[in-house]
Amino acid sequence: MKKLTLLGLAFSVFIFLAVPSHALKIVNLAEFEGKTFYPSDTVDLGIVLLNNESRQLNLTVEQFLTYPGINPIPLYEQVTIGAGNNTLISDFSFDVYDYSKPGMYIHSVRVYEDEKLVADKTSEFSVKGTIQFFGDYDLITCTDVACSDVTSIFDAGETVYIYLESDENPTIEGYVDRPDGGLTNVFFTNGVTEFVPAYSGEYKVNVILSKDGFSPEKIEKDITVVGSAANLPGSAPVETQFIAILAVAAVAAIVIIAAILFFKKKGK
Repeated sequence: MKKLTLLGLAFSVFIFLAVPSHALKIVNLAEFEGKTFYPSDTVDLGIVLLNNESRQLNLTVEQFLTYPGINPIPLYEQVTIGAGNNTLISDFSFDVYDYSKPGMYIHSVRVYEDEKLVADKTSEFSVKGTIQFFGDYDLITCTDVACSDVTSIFDAGETVYIYLESDENPTIEGYVDRPDGGLTNVFFTNGVTEFVPAYSGEYKVNVILSKDGFSPEKIEKDITVVGSAANLPGSAPVETQFIAILAVAAVAAIVIIAAILFFKKKGK
């Protein structure tokens, strides 16, 4: 008899725990669970609350949407539902734009009565086909290949190492605006490239990131080059350049004088 009593008590506890003490049901207005949505789609997150209690319920409804990279902002609403009735909450939706974050979205609903949670529901859907933005990246310039000396000031004729750090593994294109008005194309391998400035002055490093499904991103970085590149291969010293200019001018003057004398003589 004692065993039966214990079994009956255990069964009663099981029933108490297994059966909700609050007969309130949450139903999604639209069937979006497990579906995939694309740009220009609208996800209807409206819900219906079914009150199966034999009394009126005064409730606080909390809804929020959790998705990649965004902290959810809850939406609260106070509702009163008569015994055996239901109510519609339809002012919550999500529009998918070209630049919406792709990934899994979780719609959560929590219902409280007198600050006590009496019902909750979560539903998931995914977003695809949107354009992503590049996340954290860093463009740095260094004086050595190991990049132990990060700087934006270099000597003319010194190798400038350019590093692009990014988690998205993008395609990288780059060029450098020179102080003489020209540009130098640079080609990245494993996020690294280099160039040797021949002139002193202000340079601008331009890097363009691209990848399928991502919006292109342009990054700029200014560097300063000081000193002279007289010993740089392919670059003549300033004095030599000046002498060359004078020589060309002298030759041109001789040619002009000779031509004048020739035409004067011919005229006689």
